[in-house]
Amino acid sequence: MRKITFSSLVLPIGKKLRQARIFNGLSQENVAYAIKKSRPLIHHIESGKVSPTDDVLKSIRESLEIEHAPLLEHEIEIYKYRLLVWEDLLDSHRLTEAKIMQTELSHVIKLPYERDLILRYLMLETRLYFVERNFTAAEENLTDAEPLLADASDAALYAYECNMGSLYSYVKKDYKSAISHYLKAKELDAKQQDVRLLVTIGMCYSGLNKHHHAIRYYEQSRLIYNGDRTNPLGPQILYELAMSYSHVGSYQNAENLYDIALKHSYSIGDELLQLVILTGWGTIEAIRGNYSKAVEQFDKAWLLCYKNQLTINNQNLQLQLLSYPIVGKAYCMLKMGKRDICRTVIEQGRLIADENEPFTIMLNATSCLINLGDESNVDYLENTAIPYLISCGEVQIIFPLTLCRELEAYYKKKKAKTKAANIAAVIRDIYEGMFLGEEE
Repeated sequence: MRKITFSSLVLPIGKKLRQARIFNGLSQENVAYAIKKSRPLIHHIESGKVSPTDDVLKSIRESLEIEHAPLLEHEIEIYKYRLLVWEDLLDSHRLTEAKIMQTELSHVIKLPYERDLILRYLMLETRLYFVERNFTAAEENLTDAEPLLADASDAALYAYECNMGSLYSYVKKDYKSAISHYLKAKELDAKQQDVRLLVTIGMCYSGLNKHHHAIRYYEQSRLIYNGDRTNPLGPQILYELAMSYSHVGSYQNAENLYDIALKHSYSIGDELLQLVILTGWGTIEAIRGNYSKAVEQFDKAWLLCYKNQLTINNQNLQLQLLSYPIVGKAYCMLKMGKRDICRTVIEQGRLIADENEPFTIMLNATSCLINLGDESNVDYLENTAIPYLISCGEVQIIFPLTLCRELEAYYKKKKAKTKAANIAAVIRDIYEGMFLGEEE
């Protein structure tokens, strides 16, 4: 649990009641009528001339619908603690309990002077919306939060910057803007060294194919994680680090990390993580020419995806998880000379690809590799598939690089030196984009 401090505006009870009344659009006469007291009494309580008795305070709170809101000092302290509990529930993906707390803690919204607590509530609720993939509600919360930022504590600002980073990375796929927000959060969290934040920054750099930057953040998070087998984030760190090492050509490092990550994922029973680890490992084996081993890993990943399809409540995510094992297996079968099996796997992929454009283009591109002697296939690869897949943030750069290498080899075999040189230039541009670039 991160240690978080909160700021809370200290107001006399009368002023708190007055602001809550105004927020509810009620007059002093409305409140007096509701609790069967005189308007002057309400006026005196709000102006601080009279302290309300326990019974009168209870009645006023009920009339303002703030009986469950953190009004008194001890209630505020309890509320702060419960926010931390809610955050822990979100960290551990205990979503059923987290949704219950969302409702229970929402009453703070009716206390307009508690701007920092409201902001903190909105940011935890936004995290929940991201987990539920309710991106519209998440973005609305972030918009509602903007007027509250001027009075925010560092803890609330940290949560806001993290959520803005999530909006840009997961929803808008604008990784540069996401990194900007995450780095602001990192400055606010300099002493805490939040592992999740470091991993997320690394993932954004991976999305930009800046894997040398990504490795730096993954390695920092790995040092903090330090092999803690009780930490479910551990295998994800190792997986992401292995992915980046594979992109920069450090295949043995990547394979060792995949092995450790897979064993860890088995120990915590995370089958979806096992799926992506097996897919990454299969990709490494394919790159190294170990096609039979690669197919074995892709088949295991494929089965896990089907086994978990009911728990993957987003169709695009499910197709994304399926696409690499299917495309990877088809490519391996082609390289093993099993063209008929390659075609069969591609057709199986087409049956489920639906209208998912990246998946469809990867299948089409793999199909083109079966017969590069057909000029239309070469044209599709060079002018449609490769440019699209290079620019598509949902596709690992390894696949378009593989297509480029296949096409370059084809042109060299045909002694088409100019065309081979053009493809070699594309490969060089990819690597320059990956390794060159400003540090933040």
